[in-house]
Amino acid sequence: MGKSMIKKIVFVVVSVGVGSFVDNILEKTDINVWLARGTGCLVTVIIALLLYYLLIKKS
Repeated sequence: MGKSMIKKIVFVVVSVGVGSFVDNILEKTDINVWLARGTGCLVTVIIALLLYYLLIKKS
């Protein structure tokens, strides 16, 4: 397993973890469940793109 494969696995796990955390926090508030899930999904995509740019593109 190469370094690039490990980096990809790390950024996927971190992005999904952060997105799930945001989703869990927002679902506990008094907003629509689908709005909370959509926001969690959007955060996941943003974190994945940021990590891709910082870990994969720069190296």
